[in-house]
Amino acid sequence: MRTLEGHAFHTMEKIDRMLYERYIEMAALANDPLISSKTSTPGQISEKLKEYLDRHNMYASLSFFDMNRVRIADTTGKRLGEQHKIEDYWVDIVNGKHFAIDIHSSISLKKPAFHFASVVKDKKGTPIGVVVSRMPIDYLYNIVRPVSDVYGGIHLIDEYFKIELLDRNGLVLYSNYNLKGILSDISPNWEFVKKKLDALELLGSKVHQHLKEEEITSYINEPGYLSFAGNGWNLVISVSAKKALEPVLILKNKLIAIFSIAGIVILCSIVIFSRKLTRPLKTLHKASIEIGRGNLDSKINIASKDEIGQLAMSFNKMTSDLKKFKEEMLIHSSELENKVAERTSELIRINEQLHIELIERQRIEKVLMALKDVAEAANQAKSEFIANVNHELRTPLNSILGFSEVLTDEHYGSLNAQQKEYIAYITDSGKHLLSLINDLLDLSKIEVGMMQIELSRFLLKGAINSSVAILKEKANKHGIALSADIEAEADINIEADERKFKQIMFNLLSNALKFTPDGGSVQVTACLSNNVGATRWVVQEEGRGTASPLQTNFIEISVADTGIGIKEENMPELFKEFVQLDNAYTKKHKGTGLGLALTKKIVELHCGEIWVESEYGKRSTFTFTIPINTGQYVMECRKPASAH
Repeated sequence: MRTLEGHAFHTMEKIDRMLYERYIEMAALANDPLISSKTSTPGQISEKLKEYLDRHNMYASLSFFDMNRVRIADTTGKRLGEQHKIEDYWVDIVNGKHFAIDIHSSISLKKPAFHFASVVKDKKGTPIGVVVSRMPIDYLYNIVRPVSDVYGGIHLIDEYFKIELLDRNGLVLYSNYNLKGILSDISPNWEFVKKKLDALELLGSKVHQHLKEEEITSYINEPGYLSFAGNGWNLVISVSAKKALEPVLILKNKLIAIFSIAGIVILCSIVIFSRKLTRPLKTLHKASIEIGRGNLDSKINIASKDEIGQLAMSFNKMTSDLKKFKEEMLIHSSELENKVAERTSELIRINEQLHIELIERQRIEKVLMALKDVAEAANQAKSEFIANVNHELRTPLNSILGFSEVLTDEHYGSLNAQQKEYIAYITDSGKHLLSLINDLLDLSKIEVGMMQIELSRFLLKGAINSSVAILKEKANKHGIALSADIEAEADINIEADERKFKQIMFNLLSNALKFTPDGGSVQVTACLSNNVGATRWVVQEEGRGTASPLQTNFIEISVADTGIGIKEENMPELFKEFVQLDNAYTKKHKGTGLGLALTKKIVELHCGEIWVESEYGKRSTFTFTIPINTGQYVMECRKPASAH
């Protein structure tokens, strides 16, 4: 049953991953500048939908509706101007959801199909329409079919498995044995599944009688995938107990017989060959000691023609080659001294030539300045490429981490010490790589303008103490005193992105602990600050701006450590991407060179500032400011200059 539950889990994960990919694709389409523009014509929208359909051929068609459910554009060109009924996915959209998934019979496809709907918003965040895609349910069969290929390492044919996908009310959305009941029947397994779900058992199995034969049935409630919360669907897989276990018993008997015979043969072979190998190996050992002492005239006299004899011949050849190599090295050493003298003379000549080339390089530098804008455009393209590729890397990496954690928890059998050690290496390396990918993705989103701050009101003191608590154990392990000192006037609720605020704190605290020797201290302080770092960036037509004072209250937070400090010449490189300062501590600890760069960009998203004060070899203090009311401040500081 555990194996069948595992298949159910992995199959539902594949379904959720497929739905998540559609969610990402539809969100990207909804955010397309042409689709989300109020000035776009139906013809332009239709062309954009057709272009998107050509790149994503799993969809049968794409449509664009206004918020009154009127079809404005469609890749088929049909039913334009018609108003869609309030049913299916429209119920979720009307109730305020930004993304909805439904399976129902498609009029255009004349068979059941997935319907994916994503709300389109203008630049102000106002809903102006909905994009809808239709995908044949046949794609679902390609996902669930592999579960019937292998069961516990034994191949079974497809007809032995009965597979159903149910909605949250037990309605059959998909079935490989009851095609007529799709979208009309309530599953016969629903009573069992519902009872388990009511008991909060989201994954389970049962053994029951079906047509006078024992049958194993497993189910799993949809867990969702990453930011996709799921639809509450349930996957049910049934298989005959007799068919599932019969091949296992046959394989077990065969393996016992094979291993018994192999064990006897191996034992006899070990006894015979160990006696034959011992004597020549002792001779080899003595000869190797002589050669290690520098006696290159030592020879090994073993006349046998087996592997040991071949090894002795190779040993003698190696000794002869080493002796010859030593003599050649003495000759080459003399030749090298002559070449060094020649190269020194040549370097003097090259140095004079370089002085002439320097003048030419200064001329070329002016040309390179003209290419700067081209390089900046290439950097933007790079960030967009990294953002797209990181998703493809993170999906399989999350699977690797998930499976390594399952193995560590020994759900499918106990592990020996070496296996646990290797799995721990996999988990640690995977988490480090996932952290790198997440930093790259966040950094890329900020650079291409896709990262948005999600504002909420939260207690500043609670957020700081929570961040300190996460790293308290790590600090205690190294004898580092980690504390927080929040002034009474700063013990207030602020409006900011709480998750990103904690990410700023985590990055700065982790950095401080990493570069603070054992027995040191790290302290967090917070206070109110009027106009400290409060600079308003006035946007102009060219995309650049000028700074002007903006009256507001700021929170100033500092993370001070008694670490190794930072050299003054390294300060300009500190907040650059992929830059790690060259010192003994950075070589001892893993890092990506993205932490401070990402932290600076998140602070700037809040219209704040970050800076550092350091005394090399003694201490460092990283300080940043953000507005108490970020939402109001961001709105004011990004108004065009002409409005003031």
